[in-house]
Order: sequence, then C-alpha cells, then structure tokens
Amino acid sequence: MAPLWGLVGCAGLSGLRRAGVIEVRGYGAKGDGVTNDTSALQAALNACAKQGGGTVLVGPGTYVAAGLIMHSHTTLHLAAGATICGSRRIEDYPEYEDPIKGGKRRRGLISATGAGYLSIEGQGTLDGQSMASRTLDFSHAGSDFDAAVTRQGAAFMSEKLFVDGPSKKGPPRPGNVIYFANCHNVRLRDITVRNSPTWHIHMARCQRVWVTGLDVNSRDVQLKIPNDDGMDFTDCESVRISECHVETGDDCLVFFGSRGVTVNNCWLKTRSTAVRVGYDGSAPMRSCYFSNLVIKDSNRGLGVFSRSAGDIEDIVFRDCSIETRLFSGRWWGKGEPIHVSCARWEQAAARLGRIRGVRFENIVARSPAGVVIWGQKDSPIEDVQFRDLDLQIQPDPLNDQYGGNFDLRLTDQLRTNLFKHDIAGVFARHVHDLHLRDLRVRWPSAPADFCTSAVQIEDFKRIVIDGFEGLGAQSHHPSIRLTRGEGARLLNVLPHQENGLNVVDVIDCES
Repeated sequence: MAPLWGLVGCAGLSGLRRAGVIEVRGYGAKGDGVTNDTSALQAALNACAKQGGGTVLVGPGTYVAAGLIMHSHTTLHLAAGATICGSRRIEDYPEYEDPIKGGKRRRGLISATGAGYLSIEGQGTLDGQSMASRTLDFSHAGSDFDAAVTRQGAAFMSEKLFVDGPSKKGPPRPGNVIYFANCHNVRLRDITVRNSPTWHIHMARCQRVWVTGLDVNSRDVQLKIPNDDGMDFTDCESVRISECHVETGDDCLVFFGSRGVTVNNCWLKTRSTAVRVGYDGSAPMRSCYFSNLVIKDSNRGLGVFSRSAGDIEDIVFRDCSIETRLFSGRWWGKGEPIHVSCARWEQAAARLGRIRGVRFENIVARSPAGVVIWGQKDSPIEDVQFRDLDLQIQPDPLNDQYGGNFDLRLTDQLRTNLFKHDIAGVFARHVHDLHLRDLRVRWPSAPADFCTSAVQIEDFKRIVIDGFEGLGAQSHHPSIRLTRGEGARLLNVLPHQENGLNVVDVIDCES
C-alpha cells in the first residue's frame, strides 16, 4: 500500500483531496516552527468533518498550534518528520466548560468531546512544550507529609539531596496533549507524544480504545515534570494497550474507575508509579489484565490503591520484570516493587472501597524495598495471590536519607501519609485470604538496619504460604513472622533453625 504522502502528491496544491485525504498545507499551514498554524490545522479538521470523515495529513515540518478539536470519523496522520508543537503562549489555549467535572479548564493541544471513530497515527510527534509553563529550578515548598514521623526526622528530604526533584510550577498550564471525553472507537498508533505540562494523554468516559506502539516521554526535561503522567484512563471501558514505551516523571499508566482493560508488552520508566490502578472516585475498577511488562529505574512498580468508595476487583499482573530505586524529591513511592493499599482520603466518603481478587504471577523484582499490602480494619484487603515471586532486596545509595519508610500518600491524615516503618520482603496487614506460593526473598550481603523478616503478616485471616525460600535480613529476625491472626497454613517451609532462631515466629495467632 502506498504511503499517504504519496497519495496526496504536491503539498502546495490548495484544498487537495484524494480518497478522503486532506493535506493541511493546502489550508495554509506553514510548518516552519514559527507561524501559528492553529487556524489552518483546524480548518483542515473541519473540512474533513464536513465531507463526512477521512484523513487529515500532516506532512514533514513543525507546526505550532493550540486547542485543536477533532471530529467524528477523522484520522489525523502525522507523517515521518511531522511535529505538531504546542504554542508557548498560554492565551492561545482557550478556556471551556469541562464536560466531565464541570468548571473551566484550558484546552491542551488536541481534544474531542462526544465523538466516535477517531484516530491519531503515523511516525510523527505531538510535543506539549512543557517548559513553557515550568522551570527546572527545583523546590519542595509546602508538604504532603510530616517529616517528624519519618525515620530521618527533620533531615528527611534535605535540599542538599534534591537532585531528582520535580520542577517548580510557572505560569498557568495548558491542558493535556490529547484529551478525549465521552468518545468511542478511539485509536492511537505509532506516534510520539512528549513534553506535556500535565498528563500526556487523558481518556475520560471513553469506550473501545486501542493504543499501540506509542512512545510517550518527557526525556527532554530529564523526567522532572510533576503530574506529567503518560496515559490516564478515567471511567473508561474496553481499553487495549500494547507495544508502548512510556518514560515520564509522574505515573506511566493510570486507571481510575475503568473496566475491561488489557495492557501487554510495554516498557515503563518513571519517578513515580509505573502502573497505578485505582485511587479516588466512586466508580468500581474491575477486570484489568497486565502482562509482559518491563519496569526499569522507577520509584514504584505496580500499585493498586483504594482511597474512596470505589471497589477494586479482578486485577491480574503476570510476567513482569521490575527494577526500582529511591529518588530524592517529593515523588510518591519509596522503592516498592508492588504496593497494594487501602486508606481513607475523602473524609466525606460514606465507605472505603474494597480491594479484592488481585493476582501477581511470575514476577521478578530487584528493589531497595519490599512488597507492601496495607489494609484497614474496616476495609481489609481480600483474596490476594502471589505465585512465583522472585524478590531481591538491593542496597540503594539513598537508603540513609530516604529508606526505611512507608509511603501511603495521600491519606486524610498528614502523619499517615509517609512514616517510619521497617522493611520486610513481603509485609501485609489487615488482609484476608492471602496466598503466597513459590516465594523467594534474598537480601544484600549487608542489609540496612531497618530490614527485617522475609515475610511479615499482621492482623490476618486465612493465609497460605506454600513453597518458600528465604531468611530474615538480620541474624535476629525470623524468616517469617505472623502476628495477631487466625488460620495460617505453611507448606514446604523447612522447620529448622538458623543461628539459633526459629524460621517461623508466631505471635498471638490462632490455628
């Protein structure tokens, strides 16, 4: 099949159309990197809609634009060498009424509302020009934690160590590079999306979304833009993501209140959480499947969070390689490869959502911290299974400054956001029906003083540990410590002693 550029021929012909193709230079676009081409690009998009749909072709060049609106039955094709670059003038991004949450917000680079059969594809680039509204003069003025309850106390997050911190906010920010609301049959394929001043791609209440082969990144600013998530899906249904490379300062892939999600064969890097499932909102999260993920050089690997009334269930992670480390600055996470937590954030919520039916299978993790499963007495985490988890705790150059803390941000209490806590290979509290099968935990030759048992479980009901290899980090810590629980079954755990200490330490538990 001939490339689209060949189909349309010379770029200078005004209003040229063949086989439904509209070329933007025919509507006056310059693509010189200086001229604001918003009017020309929008005219081409409008003409495509008027003819009943088709393809809008953006040929090689750099097109400055802001606030573009796509219509139904439109494919925006970015040819190799084509870049649509966000204007650096905030006044070029008009305000409008948010169709989801109400209130005024600014448009970003490209948006659509209530449209269907939309596609953005090609080998070209959408660039949000994030530094037009940011500065890399780092600061952490203000706080979402109480340093007094951290292991390091007042020395926590010293300005001397703030080399990885997020940038400061500058003037008001435009919206997302791509924002589709109440849309259906959406395809994003092969393009690069970079340098967003906020979330790069946001799909809100969309159905039937395909995302394939994208490179979403903020490499140009060293991954230091806060809130520059790679892709966020809010209350969406039937989402398929594959073969994507996401490299951002904030979370890579985020799913709020969405159902029927599959993600596979993706490479992720972030100073926050690589995959975030759930957080706020009352819509349930269910039926989400993640497989064949490579997570590198990140602050937190896989995260499942309940902070309000929405239940989260039937979530599966399979065949993942995870490497995490500690970062300086206010990024959320403290090196956990896997984090599952339930904590109240919205005080007005009538109930706290449940997390149940979460599976982790065939996971290899190299991290400075362990797995964290943090439930609540009134909302225990239920039916969690690990099968074939190989976890190696590694030393980290920032252990003394940041290590030995749990990070639950955000909660409704400042002192429970981030606080001192010893590090176990797998730590769980307020959990029901936890299964650990074929678990291996290894420590460095000289583990940090705050490292304890390979497995530590508190306030539990019905746990099974079947097939376990590992010792406590220190000679005085048992391999497995069970506290305040009932119904524990341990299979294929050798009943011998190491250094005179029982491998299994059971405190206030019922059989």
